[in-house]
Amino acid sequence: MRDVRRESRVCARPAAPPDNPNLDWLRKKAKRRLEDLRAADPGAQLAEAQFDLARLYGFSSWRALKARVDSLTIEGQLFDAARKGDVDTLSGLLGDSPDKLQARAKPYEWSLLHFAAHNGHLPVVDMLLTHGLSVNTRERGDNTYPMHWAAAAGHLNVVRRLADAGGDVVGHGDDHELEVIGWATCWHGCDDEAHRAVADFLVSRGARHHIFSAIAMNLEGEVRRIVTADPSALNRRMSRNENNQLPLHFAVRMRRPPMVALLLTLGADPLAVDSGGMPAAGYVIAPDMDREVMEKIRHLASAGLVSAERGHRPPRGSMMDLVALLSLGDWRPRVSDGAKYSRH
Repeated sequence: MRDVRRESRVCARPAAPPDNPNLDWLRKKAKRRLEDLRAADPGAQLAEAQFDLARLYGFSSWRALKARVDSLTIEGQLFDAARKGDVDTLSGLLGDSPDKLQARAKPYEWSLLHFAAHNGHLPVVDMLLTHGLSVNTRERGDNTYPMHWAAAAGHLNVVRRLADAGGDVVGHGDDHELEVIGWATCWHGCDDEAHRAVADFLVSRGARHHIFSAIAMNLEGEVRRIVTADPSALNRRMSRNENNQLPLHFAVRMRRPPMVALLLTLGADPLAVDSGGMPAAGYVIAPDMDREVMEKIRHLASAGLVSAERGHRPPRGSMMDLVALLSLGDWRPRVSDGAKYSRH
């Protein structure tokens, strides 16, 4: 019966929403629609009511209707302008509603400055800072500053402006435990001139490389310095978001054969595992390698684990085999590669 009702809604002229709809109105409308559906079918679900409501207003999905309603609110217009870099529209909206400067976007509570910084819109960043928006405001998803996201996107001009405004160039406390310099270097796609320039700038303003950022940038001298100053750095683990990888896991995943060799030389344990029980060798899968090479990789990992269970260290040759194998062909990580993601 519900399919017939929906079909009739598609054929009918879409209903018009109120003059100033908002998300609270939309959610309440969906709940009332659910009550109507359950009067005829007690098993009706909220998703059905949402879909039915979306079709009533001429949209193909609840998500599309929700996005449209959100765009009609002042907050929605503000975030859209910040995202697009429309400084004139944003300035006008804030002039009419100055209290909206501190607006936050669901679900992760991004500020207007996060949107502008992540998308590299320097004029918008400058305008928001001039209006008094805190340069070190944090969002709740990853507990990051706008600077983390500007660095991750390789926007040196924005990072510099944020730093000049008093932004924290270290950025300790983010959920990935990488700090700003890690966000500039430790994601796939960050191995380019733009991101290296950001990392160099952060160092010039007082940030320091940690072992993961140094590995990502192939900084042999820096890795040696870090490990010499603190040998436990070889056993530092990444956050739970990256399966608590060790530096050796990270070097393999990021495709850094020289760093793999260096870490093993410095004493990294090739049999140490991440939080999922995976050794570094388990991160290597190369689809274009021949069967013999792939079997050797698997044999190395399994033989090493058996040796470890018996309380023995792997022979030195196994470490060198691992280094040699890692230098062959293209790699793919066997487990989640922790690649940078954008929630907006």
